[in-house]
Amino acid sequence: MNNYRQFWEDSLILLKENMNQIAFRTWFSKVDFKEFDENTDTLYLYYYKEIAKEQILERYLKLLSESLEAVFDKKVRINFIDGSGANVGESLVEEVPVSTTSTVNEIFDEEKIISTRNTFENFVVGPNNEYAHAASLAVAENPATVNYNPLYLYSEPGLGKTHLMHSIALYILKNSKNKKILYVTSEMFTNEFISATKNNKIDEFRNKYRSMDILLLDDVQFFAKKAQTQEEVFNTFNALHDNNKQIVLSSDRPPSELEISQRLKQRFGWKIIAEIKKPEYETRLAILEKKAEEAGLELTADLKSVLNMIASGVDGSVRILESTFTNILNISQFMGTDITPELVRERANYLFKDANTSIDVEGIKKIVCEYYGISTRDIESKKRSRDIAYPRQIAVFLSRELTDLSFPSIGEYFGGRDHTTMMHAYNKINEELQNNESTKHNVNKLKTKLKSKKIY
Repeated sequence: MNNYRQFWEDSLILLKENMNQIAFRTWFSKVDFKEFDENTDTLYLYYYKEIAKEQILERYLKLLSESLEAVFDKKVRINFIDGSGANVGESLVEEVPVSTTSTVNEIFDEEKIISTRNTFENFVVGPNNEYAHAASLAVAENPATVNYNPLYLYSEPGLGKTHLMHSIALYILKNSKNKKILYVTSEMFTNEFISATKNNKIDEFRNKYRSMDILLLDDVQFFAKKAQTQEEVFNTFNALHDNNKQIVLSSDRPPSELEISQRLKQRFGWKIIAEIKKPEYETRLAILEKKAEEAGLELTADLKSVLNMIASGVDGSVRILESTFTNILNISQFMGTDITPELVRERANYLFKDANTSIDVEGIKKIVCEYYGISTRDIESKKRSRDIAYPRQIAVFLSRELTDLSFPSIGEYFGGRDHTTMMHAYNKINEELQNNESTKHNVNKLKTKLKSKKIY
């Protein structure tokens, strides 16, 4: 009897040799063998991300079919099945080494705007940023595709938006030498626009921006209350989009919450809006292990303990997470000592002075679930029983009180619920606080727990 799973895995090996390794890792890690029907010569594949299925069908179907035919020794039909809830087989998709080319380095050496280290290869993917990463790679592989233009990335500062924008630019430059690409912050755009207006060079300014194949515009929240600049952005956006040019935008909030004109909000949100959330513990630890690997360090028991201390204590910005590790590394090198938990504890006040220990929704959900003895899956579910609904309402209330997130944003953390549901939950607990001593006691106790989180 034929082992068709092995046939599939052999096909992946062959496929891997004939396509970009980042793309292979990203898309084919989200599909898995289900079964092969000998009667119809049909290979059934689970898919675990809709975007992966789309990209395989649109860009890699021919390569996949050729690989399958070579291994199966016949033409094979492919059928994708929603794999939600199915067990994933062992993946052959491996990490690929970080590499940049001298050509890319030379292109950005003059202005030093884009870091050649900010590649897809060294971007650590986790549940908090998986969709944003996949959408960014889809744009990089095939710019100006209708479904991905524009791409709008948003998150709190320091979570990887700029890294992904740089990755898109570097990837396109490496694989499409003839593309004209411009990465610019919104502040730089504004200052350049003002200068061009003052010096009667507005035509030159417009020709520069509107001749690009790919425009990457970072931190668009900076355009708030700048009416003339917004008008120029609007016209530039239209000119590029009408000519099938790719636009990538980033901000610290979704388009609907920007202080800009309504028509500009609408354009920014036309297609893909991808949020990057704060990384959960596992992703934070993976980021730190990557940093340790890049520094040439062996993952000893002491080092693992230190990385765990950092991952547990710094729960906000990836930038702060990495800088905390770098500070520890610098101290150990300066003193000529190993990185140990004792070294970190001795200097905790200094090392963690910039650590973002602010309260976030994921932290609130975790504490609330532990307090009431339920799982985060329960609190995100559609269950309406009192033992689940009440803790969920408490968590929503605390999320609104202790973070600066809007009700729509909070709803995304609770199973994608709409803002009216979040408002109802908040109002219900707020009302109970006036009349119910038990609710008041629970909320106060949870607030104390959340505000007393320790770094080490």
